[in-house]
Amino acid sequence: MTSVMHAVALHLDRFSDGEESLENRLCFSFPLDRDGRSGLAKTGSCPYGRGGAGLDRFCFALLDWTSTERRRRRTWTHPDNQGIDGSATIVAQETGTINNRLNRERWNRFRDAAIAAGGATLARNVDRLEDLNYPPPRNNNNNN
Repeated sequence: MTSVMHAVALHLDRFSDGEESLENRLCFSFPLDRDGRSGLAKTGSCPYGRGGAGLDRFCFALLDWTSTERRRRRTWTHPDNQGIDGSATIVAQETGTINNRLNRERWNRFRDAAIAAGGATLARNVDRLEDLNYPPPRNNNNNN
C-alpha cells in the first residue's frame, strides 16, 4: 500500500470492458537531488510525483491507460468544464465522493451536455470532442 498526494479510496481499477487494470500496482521511486529536484521536466505542481515515497524521493506508478483514455479523463476533469452537466465535478456532487470512474455512460452524458453548451475545454493534443468517444462495444459472443 502506498500513500498518495490526493484522496483515493481503496479500489480495483478496471477498464471500460471490465478487464483489470495495472494502474498504480507497480510504483517506482528515485532520490531527489540535494536541492530537492527530480531532474525531470514538467512535473508542475507535483515535485514528488504521485507521492508516497517520502519527501526526499520522486515516486511514479505504472499506468496502462491509452492516450485516448488519459485525454478523455483530462477533458472530463478540466476545471473549465466543471459547470457542464456530467462533468467530474457534477458527478462528485451527485455521488458525494470524488472517487468516480469515468465510464462510457458518464462520458456520453458529459459529451452530449458539452455539445449542447457549445463545446468544452479539451485536453492537449485533442482537436475535436468527438475524437474522445469510446469505441463501439466489443461483441463478446463466440459465434464469429
